[in-house]
Amino acid sequence: MRKNKILCLLTTFGMTTSCQIQLDNPGSPGDKSFYATEALRCLAGQSFSCKPVTSISSESSTNNSATTNSDVSPSGLGYDSPLIFYSQIANSFTPRISGTSLTFSITPSLPSGLSLDSTSGLISGTYSSYSGSSLDYVVTVSNASGYTNTTVKLTAFGLSPLKTGQTTCMDNLANPIACSGTGQDAEFQKGSNPSLTDNADGTVKDNHTGNTWMKCELGGVYTVGSNSCTSPGTTSSYIAATTGCAASSGFRVPTSFELRSISKMDNPTGFFTPFQIEGFNYWTATASPTGHFVAINTNINLVESLDANSNITKCVSGSTLNSKSSYVDNADGTILDIGTGLLWQKCPLGQTYTSGNCTGVLTKVSWDISLTNCTSSNLKGKSWRLPNINELASIFDPTYSNYVNPTFFPTVGDTPGSFGFWSSTGINTASRVVFFSANAPVLTIAPKSTNNAYASLCVTDP
Repeated sequence: MRKNKILCLLTTFGMTTSCQIQLDNPGSPGDKSFYATEALRCLAGQSFSCKPVTSISSESSTNNSATTNSDVSPSGLGYDSPLIFYSQIANSFTPRISGTSLTFSITPSLPSGLSLDSTSGLISGTYSSYSGSSLDYVVTVSNASGYTNTTVKLTAFGLSPLKTGQTTCMDNLANPIACSGTGQDAEFQKGSNPSLTDNADGTVKDNHTGNTWMKCELGGVYTVGSNSCTSPGTTSSYIAATTGCAASSGFRVPTSFELRSISKMDNPTGFFTPFQIEGFNYWTATASPTGHFVAINTNINLVESLDANSNITKCVSGSTLNSKSSYVDNADGTILDIGTGLLWQKCPLGQTYTSGNCTGVLTKVSWDISLTNCTSSNLKGKSWRLPNINELASIFDPTYSNYVNPTFFPTVGDTPGSFGFWSSTGINTASRVVFFSANAPVLTIAPKSTNNAYASLCVTDP
């Protein structure tokens, strides 16, 4: 049985399609009338199978030889999705692909610090943005014979909350103990290290956020020779604070989120080195119903303040940052924060996740039991822990009446009597507690006796 191919040019609705039909026993190759008949049948839709032609051989008028493309068309493109990058940590992903002489491209553009190798398709780099990103990307690979593409989910987690600096674990009487198995802050020491550069010109660069701070408080005196602040700042109204900061080009009053980004929550509290002079009450640009919020005790607590009141001010320049949380409800009882790279339990301990809701009564217990309850949790097969104070404070959001997003944490801030939540950060005979409540003075982070009873919200790494 002999087989020959006929190339048909089908013109339908103004579109021309090249295809070829394969005929069994077409007759003599020289029988032109037979081929003409079969071509008409092809055009009439009565022919044998007509398949798309990716490369068309042309017969030479001199040597009857066919010229074809030698590249193998790309196929089977894929990555081990999702592609996950953590801030400040290098990672890479290699594609699965068949074909030769390949060229890769990606849309949209990759986040800062990441790149695609156009020859190998390797996606690699160190994610360097402060905030997180989670998008679908289309990777296309092509050569002279064709192309294929695939869609991948790429998640780049933002910088985790800063470490508290706590390195010692304690019992309920504040006696130092071995950390292993305690579940305390010092056992895990989770978080990012602060990265501040003293520019030796009266300013300090935050390498994480990209913002630049005045080293001295507004009204303080900076001495060039000693690169130091030789006097504390002066208090002023909020309007005077905004005017005073703006007197230095590009500077402004920081938001509560920005001020917390340079604050240490361990004992003693204050600002990280190289900031020197520390006052007590600091203005923030975060608006409140009565004026603006003021950070009390160098941002341990936030309270509302009338703009006419007098407080100290630190000035900052750069892009305004209010929050970097970007939540994803996994619909399995967990909440992923792309902005910090933390995975939270949606419901406080004692409650049950059911069809998107938290039901039952949350459990309020002493600090040591709270630590144990979180480390004993095995929700979704994860290893959970009680969050340190910086992690717990990261879900604080002053734009909501209970200061936490109710869509993702529906019972953290609205269950009567549940507003106090333990952190794993100890201090003397107490532990830091965050209150999420419309009845509390906004963000209240207070040392509470470890024998008191408060609620627990557990956290882990993705």
